[in-house]
Amino acid sequence: MTIQSMTELDIPQMMLELEDSYMKPGTYHRNIVDSIIIGLNDDTLLEYEYTPSKITKTNDKYKSELNEVYEKAGLYDLNYEFSPNNILNLRSDNRSYILNDGSDFLKKIESHMDYEGWFKTIFECFQHVLLLPDTNFLLNCYYSNYFKNTVQKNKGRVIFALSRLTLLEVERILNELSKAIKPTERRLVNNEIPKKDLEVAKKSLKENKRQMRLGFQAIGEIGEMIRDGASLIPYNENLIKAFPRSSGVAFADSSIRMEIDEYAKEVRKQGNDIIFLTSDLLNSLMSVAENMNTLYIYNTKRIREGNKDIAKLIYSTCVFFEECTITIKSNQTTRERKFKLKSAWDGKSTEEWANRKVDYILM
Repeated sequence: MTIQSMTELDIPQMMLELEDSYMKPGTYHRNIVDSIIIGLNDDTLLEYEYTPSKITKTNDKYKSELNEVYEKAGLYDLNYEFSPNNILNLRSDNRSYILNDGSDFLKKIESHMDYEGWFKTIFECFQHVLLLPDTNFLLNCYYSNYFKNTVQKNKGRVIFALSRLTLLEVERILNELSKAIKPTERRLVNNEIPKKDLEVAKKSLKENKRQMRLGFQAIGEIGEMIRDGASLIPYNENLIKAFPRSSGVAFADSSIRMEIDEYAKEVRKQGNDIIFLTSDLLNSLMSVAENMNTLYIYNTKRIREGNKDIAKLIYSTCVFFEECTITIKSNQTTRERKFKLKSAWDGKSTEEWANRKVDYILM
């Protein structure tokens, strides 16, 4: 096995090496098209032109699966809507919030606009503010794909914090998947599943394993947040003890909001506040009703041009499908570089998931 992180794999360097192999000193090439083909078994999933950073071809057979891959890779534009609590006391009109100095900022914005300036204005409404995400924020990998750079540019005023109940909910999801996977695997090995049910069982097992890998990807996301300075909010013994009865049912989200609201009361004593981040509409509506500063995140499913990280796209594809093949080629030469990546193997460690490591197999 050759285990490497996506950073160590260095796809951009591979592209440069391919160009160096055919661009001799003193020569000139027109209309260079260097491409990366991401495949699954004998199928092509998508083709990516490197220089304009553009997906040029996709396989319609995998349309719904690729939509999920694109979401985890941060390829889509997001809409953001900020709803302040009444403590912040912001005046507003139909489109904007109005600050004391007469300036204003939009209630809603899209990520292809000046969203970093928009966030900076929101953060400046507070002495110090903690961003607390819900479970879906973590599962969608929104921190590394959209928020990391913005928060680092405002790190004197803003920091991420993690609800303990949110982490418990991620753990519950993974435990439930594990409980579903193990007996199905055992029954398949022992030929205990009736023939008429075999395909359904295999399909269910494949999907549960996929969701397990995506859950591990989210745990890697959590690890990255903590390495970047995210904190855990204080332990609330009563809520922690009560959570197993509500986790996984309709009361899980309300328990998480309750934990965050209790923490916000303590934060405000120091003149600071929190903003709750969610991509769930009902969760957003309820947090607004409960007078929490709320940032609702809506995925537009529109690919944002010129802002695609090929390493994240490859890694997200590899995690989703468990493995994928990569072919690096150019229209200027018949030479190509081809290899396979695996995202999961027996004994893959916490560190390997946290650092987005894959098994590199040269083909």
